Amino acid sequence: MESGDEVPAFALPRIEAGGKPGALVTSDSLRGKVVVLDFWATWCQPCLRAMPHLSALAARAKGTIEVLSINLDDPVAARELFDREGYQTTLLGDAGDVADRFGVGTIPHLVVIDRDGIVRHVARGGGELGELIGLAEHLAGLESHAH
Repeated sequence: MESGDEVPAFALPRIEAGGKPGALVTSDSLRGKVVVLDFWATWCQPCLRAMPHLSALAARAKGTIEVLSINLDDPVAARELFDREGYQTTLLGDAGDVADRFGVGTIPHLVVIDRDGIVRHVARGGGELGELIGLAEHLAGLESHAH
């Protein structure tokens, strides 16, 4: 999955209380919005360091940028973390098939998708967080607050 690729169709469940799967979020439902996909796991320290920044983006750009935190390991621990920290991103679960379609090998694995469902940036390993947030805000027509 690289810049310029069309996003593959996906449907992922929200992680609800107790780690139970909830309503599906589909790629089709996201058309017309800028989307940031964050593939992460509860044991991944760079993932956890990125989370407050992604949550702040989600809160700041509500309705314009959809930030989806896609947990790859433990839905119960992920839900507990989100509830404890008050993260504003949408928490989804993946058994691995969507991560495979996006070519996730290293996490955090972040993907910025434009309003037309085209991948605009892929960041592997989390080093480009400020640049990625700035791009998402630019695509959404928001003033960048990335640092």
